[in-house]
Amino acid sequence: MSVEVTQTTLEKLSSSFETFKEEFVTFTSNVCWEARLQPKIVDFRLRDAYQLWQKDLDRVKKADELHDGLDHFKQCGHLGYWLRRSSPIVEFIDYSSAYTESAGSMGDDANSFRDLLYQYGTEYLAFDWAYEICLFHERTRSDKSSRADTLQLSRDYIRTVCHFMKCKHVSPHALSLILKSLFQ
Repeated sequence: MSVEVTQTTLEKLSSSFETFKEEFVTFTSNVCWEARLQPKIVDFRLRDAYQLWQKDLDRVKKADELHDGLDHFKQCGHLGYWLRRSSPIVEFIDYSSAYTESAGSMGDDANSFRDLLYQYGTEYLAFDWAYEICLFHERTRSDKSSRADTLQLSRDYIRTVCHFMKCKHVSPHALSLILKSLFQ
């Protein structure tokens, strides 16, 4: 079962921790399975990410006196930031040996992706979830940019963003700007 991003995904994620958790677990499990890995998620860290994300959104709404609410870039920038900062994924369970026994060896892409997840799993999954939500919103806008339908992030770009998120201080506002700049 995959997570389907819709116009109401951000609202749905904000509605309750249980919904947020279900969506996050499904998303990360599906993404990691491409590398025959399953994430081990610590519940209290995921709850921290959710609560801090909600507090931050409330604070920013009040501080900026926004009447239309926060756009998807800002919401996703804060979402990615708190998921990275709270680090709810503590390890990966490796199912590759069972898979390779029954289906043959994994390809270079899967092995490369495994390496990325082992090095930058938290950062990659935080960024990827935020990016996928933004990508949906940008592709469904009536005034969408031409980049929305053709955007393909390179492996080098993804690795650079992950390294940046892991090794440098990246604020929620900076992450929002990174996401927004991809579509400009």
